[in-house]
Amino acid sequence: MAVTTASAQGPTRPVYSSAGNALGVFIVAATAVAGLGLVLKTSALAFGLVKVAGAAYLIYLGIQTWRRAARRRTGIHGRPGGRPGDLPCRPADRGQ
Repeated sequence: MAVTTASAQGPTRPVYSSAGNALGVFIVAATAVAGLGLVLKTSALAFGLVKVAGAAYLIYLGIQTWRRAARRRTGIHGRPGGRPGDLPCRPADRGQ
């Protein structure tokens, strides 16, 4: 859309459009953060829930990172040399 607008109306129009979009996203994000901040400031329970949810998410990310690293080290069938995305070549490799 920006390329079409630039070719039809000149290069300054897409710049203004992009700046307007960025400003809109910033305003929405700032409003959301301020609202969440107000809720967390007034409610100890909500603050505790957000902390627990954040900790659970970080634990989940850590476990996923460990699993990916283990898969890269051992391959997809528990043998060295497998690459992510490799498919089994024999029915025995698929657990059948």
